[in-house]
Amino acid sequence: MKMHLILGFLFLMLPACDGKRESRSRAAAKYLAKARGPAINSARPHVVKFGSFALPDIEEQLSATTAQGRLNMIEALDAIGDPEAKPLLRILIRWAKDPLVRQSAEAALAKLDPPGKS
Repeated sequence: MKMHLILGFLFLMLPACDGKRESRSRAAAKYLAKARGPAINSARPHVVKFGSFALPDIEEQLSATTAQGRLNMIEALDAIGDPEAKPLLRILIRWAKDPLVRQSAEAALAKLDPPGKS
């Protein structure tokens, strides 16, 4: 497992042969969704650097990952800070089964949508 994470991290460090930002964003989001432990902190910046461009890839991973993967994606959304993430966070607040996922989504949404603004 550890070797898999190291290889995945090295893959993200290499420039994509096709030069397509879309495929690199998708790969970074997939890797972050599967990351555990210390690998999360090294994987998150690879998603965040794509900014708003990564939102569709984050959305895809939110629907196909574990609770830990969702927490990783919420942290990335929080770091990106794009108001376009509000609908994704609201869906998690309403439908996520894991209470920690709901709480994290609420906290991230509160940063994007402070009280008194809408």
